[in-house]
Amino acid sequence: MKDKDHKYVQAKDLIYISIIFSVVIICILSIVAWSNKFASDGLNNAATAVSIVLAVVAIVITLDDVAGQKNTVSDLKEAAKELKENLQDVRSSIDEVNQLRDSLISIMNGIQKNSVSIETKVNELEHKYSDNETFNKDLNNLKKVVIESRYIKHKPSDHSDYIITKRLVNSLSKDKLYEFKELWSRVLVIGYQISRAGLKNELNKLINEGQLEFINGRFYKLANNNH
Repeated sequence: MKDKDHKYVQAKDLIYISIIFSVVIICILSIVAWSNKFASDGLNNAATAVSIVLAVVAIVITLDDVAGQKNTVSDLKEAAKELKENLQDVRSSIDEVNQLRDSLISIMNGIQKNSVSIETKVNELEHKYSDNETFNKDLNNLKKVVIESRYIKHKPSDHSDYIITKRLVNSLSKDKLYEFKELWSRVLVIGYQISRAGLKNELNKLINEGQLEFINGRFYKLANNNH
């Protein structure tokens, strides 16, 4: 931009110098070309010519200034557009900062509430277990619950898939082959609580244990199976 302005100033100076030089030449030619008798007429003609030249130069300068103003207006519009975009970016950033601030305030409020709740619970526990006898009593009750839960967890259920399948196989005849759909029909009739997949899995276990045999897609109860 500075180089452009520098070139423009040099061009303008050259125009001014050319105008002054032209006016001087016209005056000299007017004085030399005409005698004293016609000197006034020559000077008048020279003045007219100079006026025409100056008018043309003024028009050219005016047009140049108008073009420069148009460029300036265009630059101002671009600058205003950039400022508008920057202002929108700043507003967006401000909105994000406000959202982060609200989130931080909400988090801090939650932490404060939790800290108050924790402090209350700690005070309650401290007050409750200030006596060692109360603490030992609650600890013994907890041990009993854990032991009972272990016993219940490992106690075999009479309604497990294995027990149900075992009862079903014990009710089969030893001299007959049974298809799976026949066994499943018996399960439905008796009302055992077992799924098809569970029944298949348990039948496969009994085959591996040697209590059943699978022949041509049918199940056969082995003779050594005890009821």
